[in-house]
Amino acid sequence: MKIKAVSGIILELLLASILMFAFKIPQLQASPDMLPSDGDAWTENDNVTIVWKSAGGYQETIEFTTDKAVNGSYSLRANHTSSWTRMQWKGTFNVTQDVSDYDILVLYMRIDSADDVQKQIRIYVHTDASNHACGKTKISESAWVKVVIPLDSMAPTNSPDFTSIAYLLFRVYDPIGANDYTCVYVDGLYFTNYEAPDVDGTIDYTYLPNYFAWYPQFAEYTTFHGGNTYTTLSSMININDGSQRTDTLESESLGQTIFAFSKAYAELGYPFLLEKSQLYARWLYQFPTNNSYGAPPYDHVNATDTFDATTSITIAAWVLAGFSALYEVDNNATWKDGADLVMNFIVTDMWNNATDSPYYYFNIATGTPSGVHNPMGLGSALCGLSSYYNYVQQNATVKAKAERCFDLTTLSQYKWGVPLWEDTWYCYWGIWEASKFNVTIRAMIPRGVNMLRAWAMMTNGSSYTYSSSYWGEMSGLTSLNGWGNSLAIGFLAMYYKNSSDAVTKTIFENLVWDWMRQTQSSLYGVYFTNYLSYSMWVPQMAFTYLGLSVMFDLTESIPYLLYSTRQNVTTSNYASDQLTFTIEASTEQTELGVYCGSNGQPTTVTGATYSYDASSTVLTLTVTHSSSQEVVLDWTVTIPGDIDGDGDIDFDDFIIFAGPYRTDEGDPTFDPRCDLDGDGDIDFDDFIIFAGNYGKTC
Repeated sequence: MKIKAVSGIILELLLASILMFAFKIPQLQASPDMLPSDGDAWTENDNVTIVWKSAGGYQETIEFTTDKAVNGSYSLRANHTSSWTRMQWKGTFNVTQDVSDYDILVLYMRIDSADDVQKQIRIYVHTDASNHACGKTKISESAWVKVVIPLDSMAPTNSPDFTSIAYLLFRVYDPIGANDYTCVYVDGLYFTNYEAPDVDGTIDYTYLPNYFAWYPQFAEYTTFHGGNTYTTLSSMININDGSQRTDTLESESLGQTIFAFSKAYAELGYPFLLEKSQLYARWLYQFPTNNSYGAPPYDHVNATDTFDATTSITIAAWVLAGFSALYEVDNNATWKDGADLVMNFIVTDMWNNATDSPYYYFNIATGTPSGVHNPMGLGSALCGLSSYYNYVQQNATVKAKAERCFDLTTLSQYKWGVPLWEDTWYCYWGIWEASKFNVTIRAMIPRGVNMLRAWAMMTNGSSYTYSSSYWGEMSGLTSLNGWGNSLAIGFLAMYYKNSSDAVTKTIFENLVWDWMRQTQSSLYGVYFTNYLSYSMWVPQMAFTYLGLSVMFDLTESIPYLLYSTRQNVTTSNYASDQLTFTIEASTEQTELGVYCGSNGQPTTVTGATYSYDASSTVLTLTVTHSSSQEVVLDWTVTIPGDIDGDGDIDFDDFIIFAGPYRTDEGDPTFDPRCDLDGDGDIDFDDFIIFAGNYGKTC
């Protein structure tokens, strides 16, 4: 946001007021970064730059109207008065326009019709009749919609030249009835560059521990196989009461969670992330090893100790991604074996050599593949195969098939996304992994960020859509995809770490501190989609946690809570060298982790027992409580020897010091407060320090 001098602002306001009074022009947002500069001239009645008329024999009634307008006094209205079952009109510039310095086309649209059905609209930017680029949108009935179309997302025909645009063409597709008087309104039409959304919310330090708590408190359950017990994950959870749905897509849920936690561990090194990944992987390893193909089935049925007889490329690829990412950080031969089994299954049994593409389904009982690839499967395969190539073995066949998956996605064809939001982010996670060995694919990464920038501009950063096929599809406001947004949160943090791009950080903050705050339940759950408004896909929290923990690590310099085994952290605040947080009453012990960073081990801990890992600077706390409990970590600097923390070193401290003298760490009477040199024992070296400070005050 640009900061202007107060005098400049006052002068601008005075000038604007004078002009509006004297000439009665509409109040508009003038900017040299827009074409036209006022953002509205092309849809005003007195414009002299562009001429609007029906096109291609469609004979719509084209007129300016004051009946409905968003900007200024007029909007452009196309009234369907012909017998055609579609509408078409165009605006021809009297001088060709150079829009090559702009990122996006922005406009407002509205449709009023008798059938009250959403309609698809295509907007073409023409150099001439043969060379143009097309963007699509969908418009709801009887409501203005802001449409933001990135120019390089528009599908080109031949070679459109954005330095010389001759006309704009609009085409409305069915359902359009003959002579049905459907009216399409256009207003505020202009080219401009991206804006970053405002961030209204502030950082909430309770999010990280409560997001992580979804796993130990709600998602995990015990499963039995071959006389052994394992910990597994449900796939869906009710966001209002935490109840599980354990009947479908178990292996996909495990693979995606392991992938996200392993990526977070690779970036941050927190031991609890590796422990969770290993815990889930021990069970996931049973899936591809239960059959001769190395195929990971959808699910395991606890009651009968049997595995499902079906899998898909999406399932297999995410299992492969999980094993590969875990092998990178753990170097355990078991995870490599799991990755090898699934990789071989994908490139042999799941691969259609005739079309050089993956099948979608595989019947494990009959050994039969079926179905053609789709965007979800291709994005998953790109991620899984690329992860294997990056972290397990640089296999030329795997690399070639990963690149083939990218070539088959529409993202490789001048597009930014695919029909469903979650599928789009499957593809972008695949692009993220493939970018490590393919520079062409690497160039796609910023498009994911810019796609989010466009959607934030369309909704003022208040929501993100269910579909990325149509720019401005306002059905997205009632069909939001929380899973897609969680994938995006993790992606944005990883990209920001590698780019330090300020806009990426702002988009991330808008998604987390505004969008999630508005949509999450009292249990911190965010629904999968509105059509499953009560359910959350379990890996959502793993990717959200990945994004938030990486971003905190990059931007926060104070101690903060990392995780909790219970979703009961209600407040958390750091001030005056103290971290103070409150946890609700619980019938169980709560274990929490705190990142201490450069502060190191706290001087005192009140309200919990603890241990400290100096390598990760993580303080592990255990709180036993039946009522609300406040925990205080204090890093106030004291003189070594002020054991009772009263601000001086006196005989009271000596009495405490003498008690554990000549004990080592692990002894029942060892007191870490008396280990003044921190070497794990209390000996004469510590006494020398104590004696040297005796009588001093802090």
